[in-house]
Amino acid sequence: MAEQDELAIRSIEGSYFQLPKRLVPTIDLALSGAQPEQVADELGRITQHSCLTSDDTLLLLKRIFNPCDFDVVVVGEGPSARFQFVRRRSATAIDSIKLKFTVLPGSIANYLASVLTFMHQPAFMIAFGVSALVSVTTYVVVFGWHGLSLTLAITNQDLLSTGQVVVQIAIMIFSYLFHEMGHCSATARYGRTVKRVGFGLYWIFPTFFSDVTTSWELTRKQRMVVDVGGIYFQFVISAFLGAACVVFAKSDIVYTLQICLVMNLFSMLISLNPMLKFDGYWLYADWFNISNLRRKSIDFLRRCVGRLLLTENAEIRGCGWALPAYSVASVAYGVLFACYIAFAVISATHSAVRTPQFASHQIIGRIVEGDYLGALVASGSLLISLIPLIFCPVLLLSAFSGIATFARQIARKESGV
Repeated sequence: MAEQDELAIRSIEGSYFQLPKRLVPTIDLALSGAQPEQVADELGRITQHSCLTSDDTLLLLKRIFNPCDFDVVVVGEGPSARFQFVRRRSATAIDSIKLKFTVLPGSIANYLASVLTFMHQPAFMIAFGVSALVSVTTYVVVFGWHGLSLTLAITNQDLLSTGQVVVQIAIMIFSYLFHEMGHCSATARYGRTVKRVGFGLYWIFPTFFSDVTTSWELTRKQRMVVDVGGIYFQFVISAFLGAACVVFAKSDIVYTLQICLVMNLFSMLISLNPMLKFDGYWLYADWFNISNLRRKSIDFLRRCVGRLLLTENAEIRGCGWALPAYSVASVAYGVLFACYIAFAVISATHSAVRTPQFASHQIIGRIVEGDYLGALVASGSLLISLIPLIFCPVLLLSAFSGIATFARQIARKESGV
């Protein structure tokens, strides 16, 4: 890790990238609009190669900036020549989230974050850790390990009244927003600001997000604190939910609280999955100091396949074990996920015939009884049950598209393009 820690952070138009510290003077000179020959001389001085040309410097800049979705070209001629950095597309951490809209603007998010920074103080974290351990232990003693299972949540869902469903939704929305405030407050603790907290779709998953792009200006360890801040805050909510379940164990509200607790813990596990661009992905990338982890893992696989097909002769070295491990794991996860989606499509197709008829009777019955809110909730449940049938084929096509793109990359390498 000592070698990897010798990195510096620079930004262009809000996009951040890493580079070796010894190249900082060269990069800064190129960004300032200096002539290519001057940049080449500076690079030669640093690397102790006196015969470097502007073309050599251009190749180096492309290697650094292309993974950040910037093209580097030389514009102008003679004394007016300079390097120009052209953005191919937006390259922020939230680009994978679609249909985004703002829930909390930066001013409100930063104010709340500054108020919550006390939760990152060591004394509070130790006190909370002990309290959470007591809360979870007591919950397991009262309800057993079955009280933490998804089966319990599914069973309890059928026992909820319309009002309890509304309470459940409100608690979960608050929990997810509090998760995002964990990232924001960790960012604020280190003197950085948040652009906004929003909501959007990641693939088919509805998700809240916090734009903490400025955290790239922090050290690796500080970024890791930001990465786990959301899980930490969400665990705070889980501890309170566990304690509330024990207190209201003999009340009907316990069913709602148990569902919220199980869903909260389950969403925490999903967030820690490094194969998806959630908290676990950024934690893995920062732990091993690998910027653009997803893109580098794909490039690693491409080079491995290229060597196997004898279309690429470059040695694969200098990446340690973290990148190859992630690359292999991402392939395995992709295959398993595709199989799961295929199974979900089949299951959804079978249930799609039965569900609408049953749900329509339930909706009509609620309307006849005058329970319009219940009819609205039943309609929402119908739409949710049909989501796999609507979106799973899209995910399958996306997976096949990714495989086709990967194959085209290999074909271009093989043909020398």
